Amino acid sequence: MIPSWFRQPVKTISDRARLQAGERLDQLCKPPGGLGILEYIVLELAGMQDTCYPEVDPCKLVIFAADHGIAKAGISAFPQPVSTVITHRILGGRAAPALLAESTVTPLEVIDFGVQGPLPDHEKLRRASFRSCTEDFRTRSAMSADQFFMALHEGKQAAERAKEAGVHLLIPADVGMDNNTSATAVLCALLGLSPNSVTGPDAGQDEKAMARKVTAIQQALDHHSTALGEPMDALMRLGGLETAAMCGTFMACAQLGIAALVDGFVASVAALAAVSMRPALRPWLLFSHRTAEPGHFSVLKALNAITILQLDLRMGGGLGALCALPLMRNACLLQRHMSTFQQAGIPLP
Repeated sequence: MIPSWFRQPVKTISDRARLQAGERLDQLCKPPGGLGILEYIVLELAGMQDTCYPEVDPCKLVIFAADHGIAKAGISAFPQPVSTVITHRILGGRAAPALLAESTVTPLEVIDFGVQGPLPDHEKLRRASFRSCTEDFRTRSAMSADQFFMALHEGKQAAERAKEAGVHLLIPADVGMDNNTSATAVLCALLGLSPNSVTGPDAGQDEKAMARKVTAIQQALDHHSTALGEPMDALMRLGGLETAAMCGTFMACAQLGIAALVDGFVASVAALAAVSMRPALRPWLLFSHRTAEPGHFSVLKALNAITILQLDLRMGGGLGALCALPLMRNACLLQRHMSTFQQAGIPLP
């Protein structure tokens, strides 16, 4: 049964604040549109936060770590236990997302959905209320209905914790071997695309592994073909626990009035699934960067998304979003403190 919170309305974007922010931008001592993408950031955040002077901080990064049953297909260049190693390194502060989180003064939380290896207790680690690995989606549903809704709920709770902490900007991100394969399968189901057209290589994959990846996704699409009519079914049957959780986070952010910064390919597919289920939440999403993943362009196009950066990354974990964060802070800084034409004694052009 679909939970009641799933149907709760999303917050309304403030057109008034957005208009005021635009008027302020036009008064700043610069050519019209001179700040480029920074002006877009200001306008979007202003509408979300109902203020002419939006802020990025406090912000927070939440990483959902999970493993995937499709690993049985032998697609990834790295064995499944690497998910645990990466998660451990993030908690230890030595992985790329952790290093950038520290450098950008971004609080970090990791939620373990059951990576296939032990993780010691850590102040930044939360263990999901249920911990599991998805099934091999070539022949079975990746998740049961109960698992799916519990994953959504875990994502919702992450947004609620952020709201309680006064967070203005939340970054949901992902870690886990074969999450790219799972996300590509969901993408194909949601947009009716062929795996050949959007499947890209994971880091270190050779041509044989790529062929196995395309074949596995097509097998899954064929096996579940009669049950993929609804976005919810596509995500439940083909997705990862981390993708379902991020989907829940995006939904809850819109309901709670928190701006969500979408990270890489897998997070973007989660956003696509969320918008497919609840179109009204789309204005609450900002998109940090475009990756090297072939399918990412299709996701961004379907969401009519403008990305802040193009980094050609091949990894998630919030890395790209954290790269965009300083630019977002700069945009808010300029909006609040940059001189106007009047203050500079210059007649408006």
